[in-house]
Amino acid sequence: MPHSRHCARAVCLALGAGLVLAGCGVGDRGEDWVDDGWRYAMGQHLYYRPDAVSTDVALIQARLPAIEASEGVWLEAQRTPPETREVIPAPDDYVWHAVAVVGPEQVETLLAEHSATPITGDPVIDDAAVQAQLLPPLAEHAGSCPAGWVPVLIGSEEMPEHTTEGSDWIDMAVVCPGGDRVAVTTMDM
Repeated sequence: MPHSRHCARAVCLALGAGLVLAGCGVGDRGEDWVDDGWRYAMGQHLYYRPDAVSTDVALIQARLPAIEASEGVWLEAQRTPPETREVIPAPDDYVWHAVAVVGPEQVETLLAEHSATPITGDPVIDDAAVQAQLLPPLAEHAGSCPAGWVPVLIGSEEMPEHTTEGSDWIDMAVVCPGGDRVAVTTMDM
């Protein structure tokens, strides 16, 4: 009889702990993620919070010291749905997008000293392709570039074409000739 009481207590404690952990967000959250402000960007297959857009230029400078931004916006997102979020996600789950205003002079310098030819061989990326790669809240900040965007190398000293100072993989870094902005998308490695 004492053994069954101990088992019953252990089962009750385990169930109680499970309920507490589920209430703390470790368990399945169902569809509450939409109510929590999360949005899904269909084209990018990313989950993001529109209210999390930041104008902190210091973080842009810290991640991309090769550019001198006077202003900008950035936003973090994730690939896994918020309702199935694991406590320790895979490193490539997080992404970071930014649009930084650097001025026309720096755009010209980047084009002259740091331009890159994409794998396709075409040095110009269609405006629609760049707009489609950026998260919706940032696409409007990038503006339009009818002549097409040009890839640039603005990464870290060790791997200028591939990583930021925070070791994020640079998926896209482009400027618009005659413009004043850099648009960047990265992902955790």
